[in-house]
Amino acid sequence: MFNIKSKIILLSIILVFSLILTACQGPSSNTGSTPNGNGGSKGSIKIGAIFPLSGPLALLGEESFRGVEVAVDKINKNGGINGKTIELIAVDTPSANEAMASAQKLVTQDKVNLVVGSFESTIVPIAAQITERNKVPYFELGSVADEVTEQGHKYLFRTNPPSYMYAESDMEFIKYLSDKWGTPLQDLKVAFIHEDSSWGTSIKDDFLKLAKKENVNVVDVVSYNMGTVKSVDSQVLSLKKSNPDVVIGVSYIDDSILVVRTMNKLAFKPKAFIGQGGGYSLPNLKKAVGDAVDGLFNIDFTQYNVNPDVSPGLEEYVKLYEEKFGSKPLSGHSLTNFYGAETTFSILKEAKSLDAEDIRKAANATNIENGKTSTGWGVKFDEKGQNTLCLPFSFQYQNQELVSVWPENAAVAEIK
Repeated sequence: MFNIKSKIILLSIILVFSLILTACQGPSSNTGSTPNGNGGSKGSIKIGAIFPLSGPLALLGEESFRGVEVAVDKINKNGGINGKTIELIAVDTPSANEAMASAQKLVTQDKVNLVVGSFESTIVPIAAQITERNKVPYFELGSVADEVTEQGHKYLFRTNPPSYMYAESDMEFIKYLSDKWGTPLQDLKVAFIHEDSSWGTSIKDDFLKLAKKENVNVVDVVSYNMGTVKSVDSQVLSLKKSNPDVVIGVSYIDDSILVVRTMNKLAFKPKAFIGQGGGYSLPNLKKAVGDAVDGLFNIDFTQYNVNPDVSPGLEEYVKLYEEKFGSKPLSGHSLTNFYGAETTFSILKEAKSLDAEDIRKAANATNIENGKTSTGWGVKFDEKGQNTLCLPFSFQYQNQELVSVWPENAAVAEIK
């Protein structure tokens, strides 16, 4: 499996030929000469959406896109943005291999004013090469790899927490646990198990840097390939041998089930196991492993059992989701994308026009305090386009329900 950097190199070669062909067909950049930018009818704003709606990532890709759909329905029912309705154009993008073509279609054929996406971190850098060149703003609402905002793009913004924020939350939560246990932080033993794509690897790398800085004893790090793994017995046996107090795990749904089942089978039970969203937030996990899920922690996007005082709008979102799709939200991924889409719409309302430069200025001027949105997060972008007010919360499975336990102002239950 290619990592994110090797995919960028390979697909960048293809991009060169694509750009040559595009140049032969004439200019395709966003002129922004009118308040309607380069796309949309007179009374609409065209927003492109790039998500994996099929293939192995479709479960959370579709759930993420649903959050955007709910946000679009809500704002259109309330008069749109400055009198213009949102026209949402979705392109199924199962992997990074299709990202370039998807972005090219949205920019040159559909002539969208703005792009949102995408859940999968390998998609964003490829698609952003096209949107950046054409001066079409790109708002990333759900992917977490640090590299997303490290490409130097001027018109790319990310509303959700990246990997380094997960690592920071892990460290702060471990400090909190050490205080509750009455054990000095430096006396704790920590281990890591992760899938080896850019997602799992980036969280692991970020945590190891923090652990070195904090003098935290990391006793074992094991990994596996999500696409080919059939057993994690050897990885769990290695963890058990190292006898850690805390294990941090990064897994998609099938491998998270495999990890929990294997820990149960091999009677490995550290003081704390801390998942990192992904498979550890999905109801499929508790359906598959039953009582074995109880006690597991999950550092994650905002889920649904959280103090409503810090997340105004969360209950309304759940109601809108249920009305549209006839079921409860599958995970906090849809909520996070709903929040990101609403953030994007508020920026468009403040922008002087749909010109990319005006949207960029409006985004950089945005300053929403924590506790004022449906996720409980605020909004303030740094010089790289990363929202700095979106630290993940900590949850725990109690009686097979995922409830917020930290930070304390967001908690609805005590840690067990």
